[in-house]
Amino acid sequence: MRPILTFLILLFAFPASGIGQVVVEDSAEIGDTEIPYLHYQVQSPVASLIWFEPHYGEFRQLEVAQALARQGFEVWQANWFDTFFLPRAYSSLAEMDGTVIAAFAHWVNQRSGKPVYFVGAGRGTVAALNGIATPDNEVKGLIALNPSIYLTQPEPFQQVSFVDSAKRCTTPVMILQPQMSTRIWWMEEVERALKSGGAQVQSRFLPKVRDGFWQRPDLNKDEIARKQQFHQDIINAIHALEPKHEE
Repeated sequence: MRPILTFLILLFAFPASGIGQVVVEDSAEIGDTEIPYLHYQVQSPVASLIWFEPHYGEFRQLEVAQALARQGFEVWQANWFDTFFLPRAYSSLAEMDGTVIAAFAHWVNQRSGKPVYFVGAGRGTVAALNGIATPDNEVKGLIALNPSIYLTQPEPFQQVSFVDSAKRCTTPVMILQPQMSTRIWWMEEVERALKSGGAQVQSRFLPKVRDGFWQRPDLNKDEIARKQQFHQDIINAIHALEPKHEE
C-alpha cells in the first residue's frame, strides 16, 4: 500500500437527514502492480461494481457512484491510467492488461463476497472487455455506457471494426445508449460484435441525452432529469443481467 495514502472523505449528500457517504482512497497490490482506487463503501453491499472511466476528463469522485452506494451497491473506481502508466488517450484503453484487471475483480470479490459487475463508460468499456476476455474471470455482467469498442475511431457511413476482446466476450452485457450520441449509428454492429463471442446482449436507449451526460458540466434540462435517476438506470441494468431462476 502507498504510505499515508488511505484517508476518508465524508460526503453529506443529505445533510438534513444526517446520512453521509464514505469514500476511501487507497490502492491494491496485485502481484507487482499497484492499483489506486476510490472505494464508495457500503456496510452490507448488494453487489460490487468496478467502474471504468472514458479516455477524457480527470480522475475524480462521481456523483452516480455516490448514488449507487446509497442504494447498497459498492463502487470501486480504479485509476487504470495511473495503474498502467498510460496517458489519457483513446488508444490507451486497448493497451491495458486484462489479466491485471481480472485479478483486481477477484481481489474485490474476495473482500465483498458479492457478485462483481463491470461498468464501462465510453472507451473505458474496452479495458473492461480486456478483463472479461481472460480465462476464468469472475465478472457476472457488463453494463456498457455509450460503449466505444471500435478498433479505431469510426467515421460516418464507414464500415467499423472492433477490438479483439469485444469478439471474445461471453459475459452478459447491457448497453445503456444515450440517444443523442453519434455512436447510436453503429449500435447494431456493436451488438453483433459482442454477440459473436457468445455474450447475451441487451440494449436500452436513454432518450434526449448526450454521451457522457452524467459528468458533463453543461447539462440541459433533460440531462439534469436523467442524471438524477441515472444510478437507477444502472441498477435496473444489473437486475436485468441477473440469472433468472425457474420456479
